[in-house]
Amino acid sequence: MIDKFGLPHIFRYFWGILRGSFYIRSLRNIPLVVHPLAHFNVDRGGRLEINGRLIFGYQRWGSRVKWSAHPGQLLVMTGGRLTVDGIVQIPPGVEIVVKPGASLKIKNGTFFSHSSTIVASDSVEIGTMCAISWGVSILDGDLHSVRDKKGKVTNSPRRIIIGNNVWIGHGVSVLKGSQIGSNSIVGAKTVVTKTFPDNAVISGVPAKQTHELKGSWDITGTGLLCEEGRRPDCGGSL
Repeated sequence: MIDKFGLPHIFRYFWGILRGSFYIRSLRNIPLVVHPLAHFNVDRGGRLEINGRLIFGYQRWGSRVKWSAHPGQLLVMTGGRLTVDGIVQIPPGVEIVVKPGASLKIKNGTFFSHSSTIVASDSVEIGTMCAISWGVSILDGDLHSVRDKKGKVTNSPRRIIIGNNVWIGHGVSVLKGSQIGSNSIVGAKTVVTKTFPDNAVISGVPAKQTHELKGSWDITGTGLLCEEGRRPDCGGSL
């Protein structure tokens, strides 16, 4: 394919790297865009399903997508499955691990900030148009086993569900068995361990519902999703 400057897309890609920036529009028809220094691995027997577009390891600042020396890590282990429905942006510094037999689904319009971690040991589902801030941890297991005297595991992982249009603030931990209803806001440094309804404002350690949101709302769009035209207002930032 030839872009408006008369250059093949692949040349534009490498030219963007050499300049320290990356023009996402020149590759907008490619379903998977991965930073060349990212640790992006799908093991044999693991599955990556993209029903739209996944942009991994890039962050938009101003009008361009800038180069990063720490583009992040994604690992889908044997028997694991990562499903992307729609357009999803994973910026630099995010680490995602899908363990054997586990599943992670991220839906359209959801975007992350840097230094966040998702580890799926059973099942994690993140809905549409979610905004996940920096330093967030989403863990549906304890990352280790605890056994009783009979050898039975007593801390099995449990599914996490995050609804649509959820804003998760800086430093939040969403732990196993948690469910966050659609149209909700989770305050910074909150530790979520249980189920919350739609339209909830959640904060604290452990998390409690402090308010109920009235009416609909929408967080201001940012990042590469603005380039894709997926959000009506691209004037702000997370």
